[in-house]
Amino acid sequence: MAAPEATESVNAIINLFSKMEEQAGLDGPRD
Repeated sequence: MAAPEATESVNAIINLFSKMEEQAGLDGPRD
């Protein structure tokens, strides 16, 4: 089991990538 701090960091990174993917989706289709 990961430490709480590590889990928060991973979640923050996942959220960041999710937002980036949403922006990419709004900008247009990706290959």
